[in-house]
This record gives sequence, structure tokens and C-alpha cells, in this order.
Amino acid sequence: DQIMYVCGTYMKEHGHLANNTVVTTIMSNFGLYKALDACGIRYEKTAVGDKYVWENMREHGHMIGGEQSGHIIFGEHARTGDGILTAIMVTETMIATGKPLAKLAAPCAMYPQVLKNVRVDDKDATLADAAVVAAIDAASAELGDTGRTLVRKSGTEPVIRVMAEAPDHDECEKHVDAIIAAMQASGHLLQKGAHHESTHIRLVRSFQPHSGQLPGSVRISLAGSCRYQGLHFGTWPHPSRKRVRAGFRKRLGRARCPRVRKRLLRCA
Repeated sequence: DQIMYVCGTYMKEHGHLANNTVVTTIMSNFGLYKALDACGIRYEKTAVGDKYVWENMREHGHMIGGEQSGHIIFGEHARTGDGILTAIMVTETMIATGKPLAKLAAPCAMYPQVLKNVRVDDKDATLADAAVVAAIDAASAELGDTGRTLVRKSGTEPVIRVMAEAPDHDECEKHVDAIIAAMQASGHLLQKGAHHESTHIRLVRSFQPHSGQLPGSVRISLAGSCRYQGLHFGTWPHPSRKRVRAGFRKRLGRARCPRVRKRLLRCA
């Protein structure tokens, strides 16, 4: 966020900030928006992901955009985030202005941010629940223009992400906990481990060498919150795709639940 502020303001000063706009995602820090408002720069908010940032830039002709993960896109030079290019652009700004990075980024003060993930029975029903909506509206009204709340659903698991930004960390905690309490009072929260086992199985392939393994080995195991978490399916030195798939299928007998076994076969 601070990199986008530093480069965005520099581009504006030199007439390179097309449409006087910086493209961000909904997860960008509230401090960035306050800093951009102060220097008269407009901003767009997209869904999380540099792909959505680039789509917005391409559609409207904006020249800079990015997200908190560090994917900064300079539309004049590239179509995706590039760490080397970002470093060059930041260095250019420092040399041209003669100021250290800390001084350039100082006006963009980051607000405290609290983000909590909660498992729910139904994401859409939770977000549509009247008590939950009321809690979100109450938090937003209390924060006013000094902060914000953001409640969104995960695209890959039955999780609602509740986030708040405010000048004080304790205030963030208060509003996040109030929204989560409304979800719990409405009966939408799941106890840990209460969801269906077959829903959150995903295949994890790590190409990092483990102790006692040859470099380039592949370790295949499961991740998730079910009882099969961490189940190890084998390690192969420099395997071919065919060999890994065959070994994975051979070890499916460890997953006794038919639904889990069917899901694993689909992964393989």
C-alpha cells in the first residue's frame, strides 16, 4: 500500500498518473485511502487478486495498481506484478526526489487492522442474516470516516473473513468481536471440526527438500481441518507426473471414508 502511495504521488507530480487514479483491492489499508484523499488522487477498489486489478486497469486505462501481497502493476511497462520492476520504480522515485523511502512513505500511515476467520454453516445465509447485517452497520456507523469494516466470504472454504480498521487496535478488536458475536448468536458459527470432512480436502505438493530426502523430491500430503490432515502419501525423488499419480492412487486405501476417497481420486 505504501509503495503504491509513493509511486502514485510521484507519477502524479510528473504527469504520468493516467486518470489521476490508483487501482487497489478491497483489502488495501484504510490509511492508503486517507493519504490518497489528502493529495487529491482518486482510487478504484477491486476484488482481491492482481488479475482483477489488471482487468480494471486495462478497461479504464489506469497506469498503476496493486494489492497488499506486493503485486504492483505499472501499466506502462508490464501487465502483471514484477518485483524487480517495482524496486526500480521505487529507486527512481528516491533518486529523483532525493528523499529516503521512510520520508516518502510517511504521509501514508497504516491503520491497525484486525482480521479474523470464522467457520459458518452457510456463507450466504450468514451474510444475509438480519442480526449480522445490523452488527456490521452498527460498527460502520460508529467508525464513521475514522475506519471501516469489511466482511466477506472465502471462495474456497466455509469461512467468513471479518476485518476492521481503526486508529486504535482495541477498537478494531471490539468491532470484529461484535460482528462475530452476532453470527454466533444467530447460530451460524460451526464448532471446530464440526463441518463435513470431505469438503476441505486439498492436495499439497511441496517441492522443498525435507530432511533425509533428495533435492527435488516431492512430498504429497493432505491439508485441511479434517481428521486426515497431514496424512502422508509418499515421497518420490525427481518423480514424473505419472509416477506421482500412480503412487497417490495406491495409497488411497488410507482414506476409509467413501466421500473422502472420491474427493482424493478427483485430486489425483
